[in-house]
Amino acid sequence: MISIIICTYNRCAILKKALASLRDLQPVTGQDHEIIVVDNNSQDDTRQATEALIPQFGGKLRYVFEPRLGVSAARNKGIKESVGDIVAFIDDDCVVTEDWLMQLYDTLQRRNADMVGGKILPLFPDDAPAWARQEGIKDKFSLLDRGDEEFRVLSLKDELYGGNLAVRKSGLLEIGGFDVHFGSVGASMLFGDEKEVVCRFLMLGKTVYYQPKAVVYHQVRKDKLSKAFCLRKAFADGRIFVRMKRKHGRAAFVSLTPRFTSFFHAFGYSLRWLAGIVRAAALRRKDELLQKQLQIAYLCGIGYESLRRKSN
Repeated sequence: MISIIICTYNRCAILKKALASLRDLQPVTGQDHEIIVVDNNSQDDTRQATEALIPQFGGKLRYVFEPRLGVSAARNKGIKESVGDIVAFIDDDCVVTEDWLMQLYDTLQRRNADMVGGKILPLFPDDAPAWARQEGIKDKFSLLDRGDEEFRVLSLKDELYGGNLAVRKSGLLEIGGFDVHFGSVGASMLFGDEKEVVCRFLMLGKTVYYQPKAVVYHQVRKDKLSKAFCLRKAFADGRIFVRMKRKHGRAAFVSLTPRFTSFFHAFGYSLRWLAGIVRAAALRRKDELLQKQLQIAYLCGIGYESLRRKSN
């Protein structure tokens, strides 16, 4: 049995699209599946909308309520309620391709993997600005494309996202599930709970794969299509970096370029990025300017989280 878990918070209309895409899943040979919607204390019509769809899924769809706000708490509730040996996650603003689940399961079995993730491609509104489609911006919209070749993930340089992930439940139970000190709470941008789980899997020597044929599409909402949103997300990413390093030390970033290991190292990077902003502004290179601004916002997030811990 495979348990598909969708955690949701006040996104009733978008959730319906995600569930509609799951109705057309191709069957996985030798495996049945269930779909669990975890309502993370929504104040809209999430419960009514989900329960109204249950008859269309032939007993495969279930509604679960988690009062504690936070995507990590919601994912842990889904794991607890699941009956499958494998749990697969998508976000409530994603739609899946028909062979999505089949591709994830095939890779898990063929590679004897503990975790497999796939592509998260964009569904932009027709009037999305050109800057939002830049390669260096995609992670700010929770998009992921690591190419068209399957490969084993060996470091967080190739981290996977919770919007397209399948994991053996025994492995999640072994590490105690998702850490509730990571992950967004309500409308916050402090994502990172799946990054932290991937980190622990890698540190334990578990097998993690990227499967490009397992594709979901992420609906990029208009309210996110602003440079201010991207800057806030970069700031939050910097905070997550500090929390990851605080919990796991350098082991979490062993295969990444070492950054911010000292005050002088961080100061050197900030000067370089500030010089880049001045140059890009002077030459009117808007795309380059945004990239540099995001880097500075990321560094500010690192500084804020570091000082916040010291002040506490």
